[in-house]
Amino acid sequence: MVYIQLSSSLVRDVTGSPVAMMGSFIDITEEKTARLELEINHYRLEGAMEMGELAWWEMDCESGAVSFSERKALMLGYKPEDFTHYTDFTTLLHPDDYESAMQAMRDHLEGRKPRYDVEYRIRTADGDYLWFRDVGGIPERNPDGTPLKVVGLVANITRRKHDEAQLRESEELYRTLFEDALNPILVVSEDGYYTDANEAALAFLECSRDELITKSVWDTTPPDQLARQKQEHSPFIATRTVETEYLVHGTIKTLLLNVVPLEVQGKTVLYGIGQDITDRKMAEKALRESEERFKTLFMESPVSIIIHDRDSGEIIDANTKACSSYGLSSVEELKAHDFWVESPHSFEDALNYIRKAATEGPQEFEWVNRSVGGDIFWEYVRLMKVVIGGVERILAVAIDITKRKQAEEELRKNEELLRTAGEVALFGGWEVLPDENRVIWSDEVARIHDEEPGYSPSTEEAISYYAPEWRERVREVFSACITDGTPFDEEMEIITKSGRRKWVRTIGEAVRDASGENRWIRGAIQDITTKKEAEEAWKKAYARLEDNMYRFSLLNDEIRNPLAVIMGLVDLEQGEYTDQIIKEIQKIDRIITLLDQGMLESDATRAFMKRYGQIDG
Repeated sequence: MVYIQLSSSLVRDVTGSPVAMMGSFIDITEEKTARLELEINHYRLEGAMEMGELAWWEMDCESGAVSFSERKALMLGYKPEDFTHYTDFTTLLHPDDYESAMQAMRDHLEGRKPRYDVEYRIRTADGDYLWFRDVGGIPERNPDGTPLKVVGLVANITRRKHDEAQLRESEELYRTLFEDALNPILVVSEDGYYTDANEAALAFLECSRDELITKSVWDTTPPDQLARQKQEHSPFIATRTVETEYLVHGTIKTLLLNVVPLEVQGKTVLYGIGQDITDRKMAEKALRESEERFKTLFMESPVSIIIHDRDSGEIIDANTKACSSYGLSSVEELKAHDFWVESPHSFEDALNYIRKAATEGPQEFEWVNRSVGGDIFWEYVRLMKVVIGGVERILAVAIDITKRKQAEEELRKNEELLRTAGEVALFGGWEVLPDENRVIWSDEVARIHDEEPGYSPSTEEAISYYAPEWRERVREVFSACITDGTPFDEEMEIITKSGRRKWVRTIGEAVRDASGENRWIRGAIQDITTKKEAEEAWKKAYARLEDNMYRFSLLNDEIRNPLAVIMGLVDLEQGEYTDQIIKEIQKIDRIITLLDQGMLESDATRAFMKRYGQIDG
């Protein structure tokens, strides 16, 4: 195809009438082709710039005026007419990027940099920021060499920046996970040499990274295991899970290694993520060696052991002690025996405990059982979840506490008896806790003070119940007791809450801690008012008895003295009735003697004097 440019004109005669046409043509095929190619290239460039989110710009260095492709404004969400001067753009720069962008332009305009090349963030119409890369140069200069015009291209690199940030985060996350992983991670090249390892792996192998990367995997393999491990790791470039032994300073260690081949920068490397199972392997060995011992201990254990199904409660196994506790001789008999009692010790209650042990952890409780002979016995039971042969079971360990329960019941009865005795004897216990400034009273002590049971006063309040004349003495004995450990036993008067005066006997002793320090005082108090009143009555009665005996002795003398005189006169006279008179006088003397002895030896008098220690027997 040929393109021509045709020019023509009308030829007229002298009268002005057209007589002919005259024309010429020029072959413009080459020019037309060039223009078409230029237009095509322009469309291609525009398409490429649009796809690449590129835009051109120009700036007049003298006026600061700018011209640009519309795409630059549209990428930011503005109208092209919003920008006429370069400052319309620079005011939108991110504060952190403004100075670096301006300095890059100054460096280029002032000749310090061959071109303008900078990355910055610029604010869009909706308030977000986009990342741009701006590249430009000076195509025209003034005669004096100063810049006249700057042109350039700006590219939206937000997606690239986002990808770079994600890549950095991914790399940082990988490094963090790699370095901080609790499991050893080893990286090995195709030829079997270590290229990297995390801290857990280095700690496992007890070496530095620099030492490790000089070795191959076979250098860390125990010599006697080399052939076996080479076979287990064949083919070398393959995914596998294998137990691998390592020789570490003369000690054999074992990793359960998950090996995965990965392509990294065009090369295949092996990532081995391991779990240190050295202790487990040793434990497995020890377990195998102890299985027989365990079976022996299980069967010969002095405590009852029963293994239950965790869901149904069914008895799976039991030791000899468990069977004999129920009066049985075999596990089969135990399984067939109905030894359950009523709730709360029924089978349903036991099954509830078994299921709680399976889901919530160990359970401990006291349980009532019934033997084959019908005898009831108590056990302290602990249930725990165990794995036997790969199956979860519930292990029940029980200790016979029947004697303890009987002792507890006896103790309860004794305590009840003691409480009753305390009420009858008006006797109760107390404790003083100096660190807490508190006195703990038993119910009977509270009743002695006319307080409600459960009442516990402060130390000073407890002292204030003592009659004023006794308070100083109370402080003295309490101080000596807590300071020096001196026990006390005192009789004093208190004034109760209701204002009654009572005599009490209070005894106390210091209680020491493990280091020997006196920590608190404990003791007892008894209402001895009745005793004190009886003592006072005795004193009065004894005084009356002494007075009566004194009066009787006087009367005795008043009778005997005249009789002695009469006896003497009769003896002198020696009359006809002398013998008769003497006999009568002697009879009267015997009667007085009998009266004297009768008073001293009467049951009432002897009982009174014996009671108060005035005579023996």
